[in-house]
Amino acid sequence: MISFLFLITLAQADGLDCVACCKDAGMVGCPTRIKVHGDGSIVTREAGAWRVSGLWRLDCDTGAKYDDGGTLVMMDQPMAGQVLRLASPLQTVACFARHCTLPQGACLQPRTSGEYALSNCTDNRMLTEAEMMITGQAPVATPSPSTGDVDLTLPPPATRCAEDAALLSAAQAQVYSADAKVGMGNFSGAADTYRAALTIDPCSAGGWAGLGRIATQTGAHTIAVEALETATSLRTHDAGAWAHLGQSYEALGRVSDAIRSYDQALSIDTSHETARARRDALKPAP
Repeated sequence: MISFLFLITLAQADGLDCVACCKDAGMVGCPTRIKVHGDGSIVTREAGAWRVSGLWRLDCDTGAKYDDGGTLVMMDQPMAGQVLRLASPLQTVACFARHCTLPQGACLQPRTSGEYALSNCTDNRMLTEAEMMITGQAPVATPSPSTGDVDLTLPPPATRCAEDAALLSAAQAQVYSADAKVGMGNFSGAADTYRAALTIDPCSAGGWAGLGRIATQTGAHTIAVEALETATSLRTHDAGAWAHLGQSYEALGRVSDAIRSYDQALSIDTSHETARARRDALKPAP
């Protein structure tokens, strides 16, 4: 059995940036700790599910440790090095990869299954116990994405919605994949994948919101308003979509609409700092 292992504090990692990354993508927050199947994890079959005993816990700001008492139950058999995210969207792992320090020579990379795995960057093998103990360099900031080649063409307005459970699940999988691409700065690939979600389910709120967020971030505010108005009509509780809609309204000079959208975002998530700052900047002093 492996004893507890600690890494030195990751002084250059930034959990706040990790959280901001997810909020930028329209999510309420972002976990700054991930659980990984790694060296020492034991996987057993149990009542139609899979139990992982012994987990590596990687914290964005304070390091990593092996928890020999940690356990998780999953529906699918985990791969070596897999991030055990359970219900967390892929976007959370993409943001962790961009803003948090990993063991030396390690990468968090998507696999063909759609999940992320922590592995050696060179040969994709699972890290050994000794390798997990060596702190790597803080991640290099990802350059701002090139926006000139992003296709922001919107699908026609939805006249039907998918009802089959398999189609709904497939559309949501495309949205999760697109969210992860946004987290990595791949706006062009993300836009294509959001459209793929809308091809499967024209009423995918995540697909419309994703295209709208990209349009807001790339300055295509008229397109953003069209997409985000659709998204917020389909899913009224998406604080991030309301906040991005407010930003595009504001850019187009529609101040009262912007304030209304920021207020709506704050009614859903009182901690949404962008919505609060922009709302307060637009409202006249009492």
